[in-house]
Amino acid sequence: AQPAPLAQPAQPTEPAQPVEPAQPGATTRITSPPMRFESVHSYKAPADAVGSALVDPAFYAELDLPDVGRPRLDAHTRDGAVHRLVTTWVYSGELDPLARRVVGSHKISWSQTLVFDEATMTGSLDITSAIQPGRISCRASVNVIAAGKRSSRRTIRGELKIGIPLIGGKAESALVPGILARLDREGDELGRWLRRPGS
Repeated sequence: AQPAPLAQPAQPTEPAQPVEPAQPGATTRITSPPMRFESVHSYKAPADAVGSALVDPAFYAELDLPDVGRPRLDAHTRDGAVHRLVTTWVYSGELDPLARRVVGSHKISWSQTLVFDEATMTGSLDITSAIQPGRISCRASVNVIAAGKRSSRRTIRGELKIGIPLIGGKAESALVPGILARLDREGDELGRWLRRPGS
């Protein structure tokens, strides 16, 4: 009998590659596989102010981002220090051919659920696509920490999963940069909201 071939050593995963942020003070990072991402923003505002802004419906009512309409506020509930904010977003920009294969001819929209505890400054962000919701999912942790006397940092770490045979992994690679770009722009707008007169 022929001896069994030696197992090949596992190849090391590639280190996370930074993605150019939309504005200074933002850092994004993508690691694959699976398709994980990280978005970090620094603010010249205390952590409690950042946490309060994250769950303020008035912030989302004035939020204008490229390629998406203003989010629709579907629900905002509070149980003590824990907020639950549900918004719906509609995408109006262009998609590359691979991403279009995933969504087909449908209008692209998704529901975003933010659960955030102002006492611990931690929470979760769930993004569910209106198209094939059982196969396209995105979940992330949200963390706000003090980074000085009147400075803070917001970190969002998450993972996108597309359960579609043959093209799932490639579609994840195509869609994650767009998700990160939107998170970065949203983070930039949060900084502007914190700097508004009277804030």
